[in-house]
Amino acid sequence: MTREEIQNLILQMTLEEKAGMCSGADFWHLKGVERLGIPSVMVTDGPHGLRKQAEGGDHLGINESEKAVCFPAGCATAASFDRELIKRQGETIGYECQEELEYMSLEKQVTEYMPPCFLWQTATDELVPVQNSFLFAQALQEKKIPYAFHVFSKGKHGLSLADEAWANEEFGEPYTLEQTFALGQAVNDGTFPVPEEAKQALNEMAKMFTGQTKREKEQANEEVKQWPELADEWIRTTL
Repeated sequence: MTREEIQNLILQMTLEEKAGMCSGADFWHLKGVERLGIPSVMVTDGPHGLRKQAEGGDHLGINESEKAVCFPAGCATAASFDRELIKRQGETIGYECQEELEYMSLEKQVTEYMPPCFLWQTATDELVPVQNSFLFAQALQEKKIPYAFHVFSKGKHGLSLADEAWANEEFGEPYTLEQTFALGQAVNDGTFPVPEEAKQALNEMAKMFTGQTKREKEQANEEVKQWPELADEWIRTTL
C-alpha cells in the first residue's frame, strides 16, 4: 500500500476510530476498522520471551498463556555486561518465534470464507519458492475456493507488470525509496543486524536507486506480461 493510499484511509477515519487504534480491541489485538478494510492485528508481549495468550487474554496472567521460555528483565541482563549471553538470549527468543511462523503460512490460513484468488508466479523465482504457490493453490482447491493459478516458465522476482514500463525502470515511489534508505541506514549503523551478504545486497540496491550504479538493462518479459489480461478475463468470466 502506498503512502497516498494510507493517508487517504486516515482521512476517512473518524476521531473515535483513530483513538480506538491507540487503545486496542482487547489485551492482544489492535482495533480494526471494518468499513475501511483495516484488519485487527495481534501483537505480542516482550522482550523477556514470547508471551502470547491464544484465548482469554488478560493483563494479570490469570488465563493460560502459550508456553514459552521466560528470561530475566532487560535491566538484569544488561547488568551482567555479558554481550554474548544477551545475544544467545535473543537467538533463543528467535527460535521460539519460528514456531509461530505457521500463522504466517498462507496455505494454513485458507478457510471457506477466503475470497476468490488469482495467482501467478515464475518457476525460476529466486527469492520465493514456487512451491509456496502450489501449496496455497492446493489449499484453495481443498476448500473449494474459486481460483486461477499460472506458473510462467522464466522470470526473476519482482517483475510487476513485466512490461516495457517496468523494463525502463518507470517505478519506485518516494515512499518506497524512503523505506529502503531507512532500512539501509539501520543496517549500516548496526541497529538492525543482518548477515553480511544481505547488507551488501541492500547497499547495492541503494546505490542503484541513487544512480551511483546502473542495473543490467532489463527486457520486457513477453510471457509474464500477459498476466493482467489473463486476470481480467478470469474476473469477467468467473466472478
